[in-house]
Amino acid sequence: MSHLLLRGEQPEILTGYNLMSTIYGNVTYVPRTIYANREDMLKSYAKSVAGNSDSVLWFNDIIQAASTTELSTSQNFMQMDASRSDGNHLQKILIVNEGAGDSVALL
Repeated sequence: MSHLLLRGEQPEILTGYNLMSTIYGNVTYVPRTIYANREDMLKSYAKSVAGNSDSVLWFNDIIQAASTTELSTSQNFMQMDASRSDGNHLQKILIVNEGAGDSVALL
């Protein structure tokens, strides 16, 4: 299940972007004062979804690992996949930070 956090308050009648956002999964409206500190807000929300498991990954970390040398990339991806090889099929939470500062989110 995907979660989409939107800045502001939910409008009384969903139209346009707000209506289309509901297609992507669980939409949560976050007050502007909390959303202003985006990284902390995303970490906190992801941890609440993940529960007690330590399975929160930032998409930027994966992209950075992929863009480094082949040797370090292999090691990073092996660490990220360790729980899968142990037979544990834990829920994984991936944070994709949107906005102009995150070019991957624009893809």
